[in-house]
Amino acid sequence: MISFVYAKCDDVLREDLWDSLRDIAERYRLPWLIVGDLNYIVDPGEKKGDYSKSIFIWRNGWCPKKRIWKRLDRVLINQEWLNLYFRFLDFWTEEADFSTVVEQAWNMEVQGSPMWKFYMKLKNTCKKLSKWSRNTLANIFDKIEELEHKVEEMETNIIVDNNEVNRASLNQANVLLVRAYKKEESFWKQKSGVKWFVEGEVNSKFFHSVVKGRKKWLTLKR
Repeated sequence: MISFVYAKCDDVLREDLWDSLRDIAERYRLPWLIVGDLNYIVDPGEKKGDYSKSIFIWRNGWCPKKRIWKRLDRVLINQEWLNLYFRFLDFWTEEADFSTVVEQAWNMEVQGSPMWKFYMKLKNTCKKLSKWSRNTLANIFDKIEELEHKVEEMETNIIVDNNEVNRASLNQANVLLVRAYKKEESFWKQKSGVKWFVEGEVNSKFFHSVVKGRKKWLTLKR
């Protein structure tokens, strides 16, 4: 179910919209997406703030010193929609070639109506990302195990011969292992369905109880 919204500008007039949305939420338990101009900001950061790009889509048209920008367009989904449609790993975006894969997949030539083009481009992008993930990133848990063995091997070499080459190899292996741990942590955070707002809370007992997963930490062994 998809609801397209163009909300009233007046606060009082928007009350009917909120009541209608509440009624739909209580009446149905379908995957639900709400998209459009809600004419409402969630917090002051959507009215003014420091951003690397302009995220504001409305301004009052006044002179520069009195001009106001707001972020009014948004997409909202419920848990049923999230469970059914969204299958995307956040840490993909941190990979160097992620943007290139998406751009090449999206730029495919498609004939037909605009909606058909959008559907085919989206389908092709999902297909290409899945293939790229399998071929490039592989299984993050297998990768961690492989890197842990590599670090242990490098540490043994250091004990036998603490030369510059061995130290450099150990440092490099540790860097790759830390990155792999971060990917694993990102995976479990997303898998748990919990959004954290406070940095550092990711290591809490509650987080571990939610994900119910095995978590390995980098420790100082020697």
